[in-house]
Amino acid sequence: MIGVDITRADEYLADLIKYRDEHKVNVITYTNFLSNMLDLRAKERNRSYPYTVKVAKGIDDLLAGDYTPAKVIEVSSPILWNGHEMWTGQTYKDGVVIDVGYLNGDKRFLSPVYLDLKTLPHAFLGGSTGSGKSVTMNAILFSMFFNYAPWELEAVMSDAKISEFARYGTTHKIPHIRNIAATEDASYLVSILEEFVADMKKLNAAFGKAGCTNVTQFYKKTGLTIPARVLVMDEVQAMFAGAGKKASRISACMEDVVRLGRNTNFHLIGASQELSSDLNGFIGNIPIRLCLKCNLVQTSEQILGNTEGALGDVGLGKLYMNTKASAKNKSDNQKFRVPYQDDDEFAEMGKFLQELGSRYPLEYPRQFYDENEMFLLPDLAKVCEKKKPNELPLGIPSFVSKSPDCFSLDITSRNIDNILVYCNNNKGLERFYRTFYESAKVDMKNGYAKHVYFVGDDVLTDNQNPAECGCFTKNVRDNNNVIWKGFIEQIYHKKLLVQVDEAVFANPRYDEDTEKNFEVLLPGGIMVKNEINLSRLYYMRAFLKEATYMKVYGLGNYASGDEYARYESVMIRSTFNVLKSYGSKYINSKFTKNDLSLTYYHVLGVSKINGVGRMVRSQEVLKNALADCCDANIVFVLYSMNLEDMSELRSGIRYFVMDGVESTASKVRCDDYPEKPRPACAVLYDSSDLVTRTFKKVKLSEKEI
Repeated sequence: MIGVDITRADEYLADLIKYRDEHKVNVITYTNFLSNMLDLRAKERNRSYPYTVKVAKGIDDLLAGDYTPAKVIEVSSPILWNGHEMWTGQTYKDGVVIDVGYLNGDKRFLSPVYLDLKTLPHAFLGGSTGSGKSVTMNAILFSMFFNYAPWELEAVMSDAKISEFARYGTTHKIPHIRNIAATEDASYLVSILEEFVADMKKLNAAFGKAGCTNVTQFYKKTGLTIPARVLVMDEVQAMFAGAGKKASRISACMEDVVRLGRNTNFHLIGASQELSSDLNGFIGNIPIRLCLKCNLVQTSEQILGNTEGALGDVGLGKLYMNTKASAKNKSDNQKFRVPYQDDDEFAEMGKFLQELGSRYPLEYPRQFYDENEMFLLPDLAKVCEKKKPNELPLGIPSFVSKSPDCFSLDITSRNIDNILVYCNNNKGLERFYRTFYESAKVDMKNGYAKHVYFVGDDVLTDNQNPAECGCFTKNVRDNNNVIWKGFIEQIYHKKLLVQVDEAVFANPRYDEDTEKNFEVLLPGGIMVKNEINLSRLYYMRAFLKEATYMKVYGLGNYASGDEYARYESVMIRSTFNVLKSYGSKYINSKFTKNDLSLTYYHVLGVSKINGVGRMVRSQEVLKNALADCCDANIVFVLYSMNLEDMSELRSGIRYFVMDGVESTASKVRCDDYPEKPRPACAVLYDSSDLVTRTFKKVKLSEKEI
């Protein structure tokens, strides 16, 4: 887990005390501020008790027209913190108040500005290093958490420098927080933004279906409470700087939030210590500007529209607010004194909110992305024990996911689901071989699937022999290996069976020649001679003359009728034996693809097998097998350090699992491959929808960094 560095907070407090002594002013403690703020807001709102809250279901349910509440909450009397009434705000009425401190240092006057539903939906906070940005962000966040119940407000938090928001995820579970991304990982930050925007657009569409244009109208029409969602982004400049190619996606998301957020009560609070010209467009669309002490005049002008953030009275604990920055007038600035929350207060208030939240559980999904957390093999084994039959767990997702604990491939075999693991060294290939082996153990034990291993590189299995869990394992050096060829033929036996029974049960028929030769082709009672099996034999002989089967089985190599008949008989018996292996019930019933057990063919070191990953002109058999295996409920998993000789095979691959291949990722035509993936992460590219996902690799030992 990420440790919390409080050094900066301690330094700030020391500076604050020094400033207090030199300027003879009092430090505003957060406890005193919160007590006063809650009293003033409660008096202003004057809530009546008891009251009932009907919490709306998820956005997808609203979009489907389901307006029944997910939960009904009865609040019989005021909810108190240290005797002060809290959670009095209703965001559907006015939006979200920003309580950053006292106006002009006068404790009678709080912030007059809301993230509202009309003209001021978003805010930006800036200031130089040591000016108190983290302290101000804490003041804003805790004022929201104490002003509004979790059914009124959710927070989504990102911090590209991992410096402040990490402790919100590592200490107490504050019920308002939906996501925390304390990471430099651009992929995760982008996924948070894209989910935020997607939810905002869906909610907007749900309002339209309900005949409403905004959250206020929706509440009045349905009586349902939908929480405001506030995206709090610390270190915006650092996020853009580390985003690379994804910077344009970040910009597009933020523009969407700024443009569309007000109707849905989706708001954005951005913050940064450093400001470049790249942020001018973004800041220009943010109406509420908050400015701490700036070292540069131009920084103050970027934020406030004037120089007062650099040249005015901006000591520690002081902040300027301007909601008309484009006018560039100092007279539009409002000055605030910001309260200081020490670490004890943070812990005490966080614990209180967690305990209070447990009394009103809403079960919001919450994700905290700790970029240093990775699975060891025993951790993955525990996940695999709970996996679904068609899942292949990979590792912890580096993106917002409905399954935040583990990212898995969902193997359906409805279409091609083949996998290529592409790494720049044997250690990487071994990692993913052993990652998938954890699934193989569970699949074999529970009867979910079969796993077969063809080993072209013995090094990969030195530390783990797949035969230990009952998997069939065979060393293979070229595509003429009898065992390899037999398993390739299994694909077509199964495909042929399904194709035959589709025809038999749609239009059963057979001819005199089929009846005459039944015992010849299926001697020794291989199959019962009945109407269904006669029809099966008829169609099987017909389909074997198709080009695919002629080529795979080599039937076209036999010129004379006798030679063809002998080999045809071998293929027919082999195919019927596959049917028999599934049980006697299919003597009179239809055999379908759903009856085929899922089977994985793992090819370890594919680039070292002649005619498979090497000698391109001999790859046609594998290329065709990759295209046809889904019809037999078979999935190939190929492991390779080389793509040079595998261009012909790529069309048969859906999933590319890549690690350490930045310079050659273009060979799989993955345009969205991260410029600089974090060392802990690998990349999955899904060629079916051109989507790239990053996830944390599994550590093979504690010693790995």
